[in-house]
Amino acid sequence: MSHPLDGLAGPELPHDAPEFLGLETLPLDIIMLIVALLDIQDIYRVRQCSKHLAFLLSSHPVWHAALQKHISAYKPIVPLDISALELSTNDMGRAIERSALLSRAWTAVRPNRMHIAEFTPPPAPNNHERKPLRLEMLRHGGHCYALVGYYTSGRFEDAGRHVLYCLDLGESRSGPSETKFPDLLKACARMDLPQVVHVVSNEAYGEAPFAVAHVEQPDADEIVFKTYLLDFASSATSSIDDETELPIFGLHKLRSFTTKGAPLLFSGNVLVTGDKKGFLWIYDTRTGSMIYELEGGNPEANETARVMLREDILVVLGYACVRVFTFPEPLQRPADRPLEFSAPPNLDLSDTQMLKPSVTHPWRWGLEMLAAAPLVHTHASGQAHSRPQINLFVRFRSWYPWPINMLHHYVLSPGPDGMYATAPSLRLYTYSALDLFSVSDVAIGQHGTVLWTDTHNSDPRAPGGQRIAGKILRPAPGDQELEQTVESLNDVQGQPAHSELNPSIDRYDKGTTMVFDVRRSAEVCKLAMDEEAGRVVVGLTNGNVEVWDYMPDTYA
Repeated sequence: MSHPLDGLAGPELPHDAPEFLGLETLPLDIIMLIVALLDIQDIYRVRQCSKHLAFLLSSHPVWHAALQKHISAYKPIVPLDISALELSTNDMGRAIERSALLSRAWTAVRPNRMHIAEFTPPPAPNNHERKPLRLEMLRHGGHCYALVGYYTSGRFEDAGRHVLYCLDLGESRSGPSETKFPDLLKACARMDLPQVVHVVSNEAYGEAPFAVAHVEQPDADEIVFKTYLLDFASSATSSIDDETELPIFGLHKLRSFTTKGAPLLFSGNVLVTGDKKGFLWIYDTRTGSMIYELEGGNPEANETARVMLREDILVVLGYACVRVFTFPEPLQRPADRPLEFSAPPNLDLSDTQMLKPSVTHPWRWGLEMLAAAPLVHTHASGQAHSRPQINLFVRFRSWYPWPINMLHHYVLSPGPDGMYATAPSLRLYTYSALDLFSVSDVAIGQHGTVLWTDTHNSDPRAPGGQRIAGKILRPAPGDQELEQTVESLNDVQGQPAHSELNPSIDRYDKGTTMVFDVRRSAEVCKLAMDEEAGRVVVGLTNGNVEVWDYMPDTYA
């Protein structure tokens, strides 16, 4: 007996009618093309359609394509010790999940702060005011640290006027599984110094994780710095340093040597120092010997804000100009560790060479502020590591270009010969009001995040408010205005990007600005961040240090 609803099924299809193919029946190369058009969330949704799709879209080629297409080129990613091709499928999926978590939380209009911790330094002698002058982030031994250099106002002979504190922020593994640090942070190490603290963290795995320096003879005609290479001690013990005759706690001093100028960069076994006149010196930290001396420029306004070191060049970013120096003998580095530099093996260090800049790009107007960082990431090509684009965020101190309440984003790009022969090109400018004599700071990460402080107050009758804001300088996919920047990021053949954009493009940035915090008074004076872990570290005028964590606990 037939079913009552059989007649409603419609006419029977002929046997030669075309069949509709499901996604799971397509060849893998076709599926890879489809995956390239899907977002990360879409890939997760398609995986839930069937068991076969869940198995197919969990394969190593699919995750690797998603990692390269959606994560590596555009978003902050989790640092990986090995190549993406060597990752297991589970580890690669985990890396993508973490990156998707971080990107969504980090780039929101008002990022949701998941956790906050605070460090309050011990009171200064005689109730003097203590302020953070230096703030550096450090990853070492599987942990993340914040290095804070303090200055205490007033004159007193007791120890504790100039102090370096090291704050342990916990394991450096990013993601929801990370162990949270306590609400109240404690210093894991401390070093008292006789003069103002200068500190730089090592950009590569080297003998010492960071270096500290201070002026040795402040009243001498030629200023000389004493530089210490430091590591964390195996046991948290306190002692008196034999050189400074001041307390040191939880640190082990590897060696010390004198330098000309304050430290600007520490990478592997090479230290770069500079003075306010624009002169720079490069030292071998294993021996304390000078490798190269670099000529300065205008002695009045050529202080160096940031340097970028590669084995054959040094890019010097100053308030008056941008200079590029070429080394006659390239520095040494291991093939698998591109930033672990050492002195050239055959260079005679007894006769230091004075190098002149091979390229100079003067700024048209003087700079009030300059922050810069090379745009690199873990999965960038070899060319991107050796000759990366450099993001520059500047504020001019003159009335031109109008208006003055603007932050300007420039990009310094390499040319066909690998040199930065073309002047920095303006990409965008962002409105950022800043009251006269107000406190301001800027920090740029290597994944393209920029943070800054400016003036913010909804009530003009009550001035003094402050905003901690940020942007992602790396363009999003499909951004036609910055198409050349995207092409240079994804260019595996090393073809350089053009230095100028289409002049018809409106350079004013109408995009989203992330607002991390708004305060009633200008309390934040120092900024630092850890993009991979989704952390912002701020130094306050009252001496406290706050750590803001934005990594979500679960994937929602």
